[in-house]
Amino acid sequence: MNNEIAPVLDILEELKQECKVISKAQVELRTTLAEQLSNPKGDSVKTQESMQIHLSKETQAKIKEHQLFVLEALSESSKKLDPKFEMLQELISKQ
Repeated sequence: MNNEIAPVLDILEELKQECKVISKAQVELRTTLAEQLSNPKGDSVKTQESMQIHLSKETQAKIKEHQLFVLEALSESSKKLDPKFEMLQELISKQ
């Protein structure tokens, strides 16, 4: 059973690392925005807002992609485990 769970755990670890990267990028973006807002120059604020929206959309897309990947992996694991659980239930009911 651990063999079926291992890929899911690997995927979750990968997601964890991706989340750290995303969080770091968001902190860097906030720092840049704060620096530029303290020295306003009109267009630079609009540019930074556009960058933030773009990064937010990229982040959302990446998160959605990973969610779909995890759901697919969980579905595959479930398909492999369901017959085993059914056999186990049959054995229990026979005893």
